[in-house]
Amino acid sequence: DELARLNEANSDGGDEAPATRSTAPESASAPADSAPGQPASDRTPTPRDPLLVAGAMRQSRGLGDIPDNERDRIATGLIEGECVRDVLKEVFGTPPGDALNDLVGALDSDC
Repeated sequence: DELARLNEANSDGGDEAPATRSTAPESASAPADSAPGQPASDRTPTPRDPLLVAGAMRQSRGLGDIPDNERDRIATGLIEGECVRDVLKEVFGTPPGDALNDLVGALDSDC
């Protein structure tokens, strides 16, 4: 996206370049804003540190009384770099808000 934006800015002539540049951050933020809503398959997963995931899950509200198989599925997905929202949605159907917020914050995730 960044390369395409730069190429477009460089190929625009004269007076149009400033207008393109002033709108570029808005158009550049659109994919980032839409990315969290995309399924994990549309994103390139970045593996997470297992110790970081374990700590985040321990401190997350809403995950205390879940069965071990669900806890393992969440941990595995998060370690593999899957989107937090997608992992919780797969396990719970509707992701618990507290757990979603806590995990996104603790893992510095964009989804």
